[in-house]
Amino acid sequence: MPWVEAAVVGVMRSREDIEDLYHTAAAGPADAGLDGGWTLGVADALAWVLGRSEIAPATLDASLAWPSVDEVMAEREVANAVVAGRADVHDRPREWMVGVEYALRWAAGVT
Repeated sequence: MPWVEAAVVGVMRSREDIEDLYHTAAAGPADAGLDGGWTLGVADALAWVLGRSEIAPATLDASLAWPSVDEVMAEREVANAVVAGRADVHDRPREWMVGVEYALRWAAGVT
């Protein structure tokens, strides 16, 4: 699967760019100068995008390892609904879910 695929909106960022942001977020909020919950959400979402996690961050679906661009966009839509209060957060902190939504949107080239 090529890392630069056309998406419904945007183009998937390069694996190198995604790796860079993942490493920055995974280093911890103090190192990144960001909120802890938000930064952890970014790291968790990008770990899934990179195939390092088998569980999708918003839906908790364990069958979506190595997601396609369409799966990243679909997961972002679920995260967006959670952030907007239209879906259940599954007992996860809102700040974490905001980080997940941002990272999925960013990885898909929407921001």
